[in-house]
Amino acid sequence: MAERAEHAASLWEDLCSEYDAENLCLELERRHHRGELHFSDEFWALEAAWRRDELNHYVGFRRLYALMYALTEAEIDQRVASRVPDFTPFD
Repeated sequence: MAERAEHAASLWEDLCSEYDAENLCLELERRHHRGELHFSDEFWALEAAWRRDELNHYVGFRRLYALMYALTEAEIDQRVASRVPDFTPFD
């Protein structure tokens, strides 16, 4: 039980990092549509594949976290979605 608690913060950070790939993709799309950034078709093809891969990682981490820490996957989705990403370093 102590080992499980010991790893909660690290696993949560990994889970959030995988989820944040979606936030990054959405930010890139917003900036692209506003004309702030321009990307090639090849970039968007790679981004789509990477995005799916990161989503799969998130789903896996979410499942593990739910099983280990007695949360539902919906609760985890709600918690990670409520975080506000900060993209000001990109400015």
